[in-house]
Amino acid sequence: MKKIECEALISNLDKVTSFVEDELESLGCGKKQLMQITLAAEEIYVNIAHYAYGKSDGAGGVVPDSGSGPMSLSMWGDNGLVTLIFEDIGVPYNPLEKEDPDISADVDDRQIGGLGIFMAKKSMDNMRYEYRDGRNILTLEKRIGVNGGVSMLNIRGGKNGENLLIQLEGRLDTTTASQLEEKLNSEIDGVKELTFDLKNLDYISSAGLRILLSAQKTMNNQGKMIVKNASEEVQEIFEVTGFSDIFIIQ
Repeated sequence: MKKIECEALISNLDKVTSFVEDELESLGCGKKQLMQITLAAEEIYVNIAHYAYGKSDGAGGVVPDSGSGPMSLSMWGDNGLVTLIFEDIGVPYNPLEKEDPDISADVDDRQIGGLGIFMAKKSMDNMRYEYRDGRNILTLEKRIGVNGGVSMLNIRGGKNGENLLIQLEGRLDTTTASQLEEKLNSEIDGVKELTFDLKNLDYISSAGLRILLSAQKTMNNQGKMIVKNASEEVQEIFEVTGFSDIFIIQ
């Protein structure tokens, strides 16, 4: 068993995902399962970082990112079954009780957010929660197939008249999503056709999906948006979350 402990802060996300990926690679995890498990780990960690140690908002909720505290992740593989256990001493919370989003809703009715826990549940074979001795304990399990770093996103392309082409390479996750958001904010005005080329995009999390959904909402009012060349792994994320029904995918 391997274990990582850190302060539950978004700034430590790369450290956590690198730990997970290194362990999966040492187990000979296949590419598809590596993406699914890393995605689930990111979503659970980000949820802890945002909410576990947040201060009360006075209305029964929690103010995101208003506090921090310790988090640990234990991980091991046994006979093709990978197990991850997240623990924190924050506000008692069972993420498995969170209502699933309506992935059949029209794009204009979709909330920009709320997909993280849903994506984690869909990515893993089994998840279970318990609150014991003042600790939130969330266990994730995934059976893997066997095949024989730091988050990075490269954004290429640009405007050509009223058309905007965005080519993405690398990882579109919590750490890198702001890069794409800034690019779109600076160039999307006046665009009639927005095209995302995902040929070299290896990974997308709910943070990346939020940016794409926001772009789709904008383009519904001023033109159209096309998503093309998504990998099998990224396409599966679109299908699981219902995004394949709201994007024009080529």
